[in-house]
Amino acid sequence: PMSIQRADAVYLILFTILCVVTVTVQIVLSTIIISELLPDLKYKSLISAILMLAVSSAINYAQIDTTIITGGFILLLAVVRLD
Repeated sequence: PMSIQRADAVYLILFTILCVVTVTVQIVLSTIIISELLPDLKYKSLISAILMLAVSSAINYAQIDTTIITGGFILLLAVVRLD
């Protein structure tokens, strides 16, 4: 049982690190997009984080299934060329 508990702890730590990295990448990318659209705006990272929190809270509150939206974004990224 002790080795199983240690393996579970490793999976939890790995999952937590991956979540933090994913959120960080999303905030950085949204900050870059906001910088492209509104170059004179201050506090871009803070605005990005607040907008992400607001959208995720709204989706959670409305109990929207995001599977179709995520699939659509994946298909869109598969089709769009990034030259």
